[in-house]
Amino acid sequence: KPVWVDKSPPAAVMSRAFEGLYNINVEGSDEPKISRTRFLFTTRHPIANAYGHHHLLGGSDVVPFDTLIQNYVKVHKYLMEDMPHLKNDPKLLKLEDFVVDPAKHLTEIFSWLGVDASAKTVTAVVKKVGGDDGIRQNVNEKYRAKWCSIDGFKRGKVEERYQPLIKDLGLDYDLVGWCKD
Repeated sequence: KPVWVDKSPPAAVMSRAFEGLYNINVEGSDEPKISRTRFLFTTRHPIANAYGHHHLLGGSDVVPFDTLIQNYVKVHKYLMEDMPHLKNDPKLLKLEDFVVDPAKHLTEIFSWLGVDASAKTVTAVVKKVGGDDGIRQNVNEKYRAKWCSIDGFKRGKVEERYQPLIKDLGLDYDLVGWCKD
């Protein structure tokens, strides 16, 4: 069974448009009009996400860190507004949850997609992706260390500004307590 994947942030803000495009019934087709799309959205701690994007930009400050956090909030706001309108039970998975038990989550995802979710397949995928050491569980460690080494006053300003917005998204990410964990 073919599965197409789009792993890009724009998919989160264009999911309803994608669903409409991918489910267009060709005129004259005998195919029943059903939704063939599935959306699995993954998210990550906002600070780690911002640092990850900063890294992708070559460490350049051409896009200020504050703008990266604002983008995170906006993308997730659009996503949360769109999810109730999507068909086929869209899923939202936190990266931090996935890495704790990738086999469990892959089994659930593969079953939801209607593809082979056998233990043999899931084990093979986990091994291929994670190698002999498995999938790294401390995916945010270097970004947390970097964030927590910043001056507390400066860090506090960002936390104070964005924690209420992150909380409103319902993602259960804690900016203020991230350095205390």
